[in-house]
Amino acid sequence: MSNDPDEKLAEELLESIFKASRTFRNWMREDISFSVPQFRILSYVNRNKDCSIDDIALYLGVSKPTASKIVEKMRLKELLYRIENRNDRRKVAIGLTGKGAKVLEEARLKAILKLKNRLSMIDINSKSQLRDALKILAGLTG
Repeated sequence: MSNDPDEKLAEELLESIFKASRTFRNWMREDISFSVPQFRILSYVNRNKDCSIDDIALYLGVSKPTASKIVEKMRLKELLYRIENRNDRRKVAIGLTGKGAKVLEEARLKAILKLKNRLSMIDINSKSQLRDALKILAGLTG
């Protein structure tokens, strides 16, 4: 490790992001009974109406066959629907079912409640610092 303060901060930030991701993944498994990729797909499809498997694969950073398998499992659980293009059978639009929207909202609310409970343990100055840090992080990643 170098003595460069920016490099050290970058390493600490990366480790914090990985740790937060593990925590969220564990919460999903414990409370919601589906995976983080499934939650991310529901969120993505909710924001991007009638998107494609290619869009979902790109968003998740996985191959098209992997995205297709996950989407098919979710379709069988009636969380997503598929609409085939009449002119090109290779093109399929993916949408969120009513059940999928309900499951997404329940999962989102459970995650927010867990975070809210954790946030209640820190003081107002720390919360203010966290808000400032989130603004900075959004600027770095946006």
